[in-house]
Amino acid sequence: MNNLLKGRYNSKQHKIFYDDPVPAFSAIETVLCMKGEGKIFKPSVMGTYVIFEKPLDLPGDEIDYMMIYVNNFDKTVNHDGYLITFTMFAKFDNWAEMSKGEYENEKEKIKRFILEHIEKNYPEVINDIEYMEISTPLTFQKYTNSYKGSVQGWMATSEKWNSYIPKSFENLKNFYMCGQWTESLGGLP
Repeated sequence: MNNLLKGRYNSKQHKIFYDDPVPAFSAIETVLCMKGEGKIFKPSVMGTYVIFEKPLDLPGDEIDYMMIYVNNFDKTVNHDGYLITFTMFAKFDNWAEMSKGEYENEKEKIKRFILEHIEKNYPEVINDIEYMEISTPLTFQKYTNSYKGSVQGWMATSEKWNSYIPKSFENLKNFYMCGQWTESLGGLP
């Protein structure tokens, strides 16, 4: 906002968020396209919270849980099968500092970790995987242009927790803000 409007219309509330930008977390998402119907999974849009026996050790981060979402009820997403999405929150800066080789090695580590999880907990579907895609914080930044790959807008710090970002500016007609950067923990669709 400061670059676009050169700070001319910012209120005190806008300054709280835009003068000291602290984005919320980014994520590592692994999506599997599966053949079959996925009947072993109960349909749920809420996902399942899984705590690891042993944390996944990534540079600058130990991840000890993930969310698993199984979409076996909406055929517009995958006509001939279903999707499983594994989501783990991650820190952008750790990924941004990696060399290309380190980056690929860490993605491979995540791939092995997810496949081991499936083989241990859902062995009957391990051979149903048709395609696997891993997105990192850098992927979120690249394809959404989201600041530091944030998937939830601003971090809800103590200063920002109860703050409201006005969606319009005094003395600026027909300008309205929308999107993940207008709320703390706003989220990408």
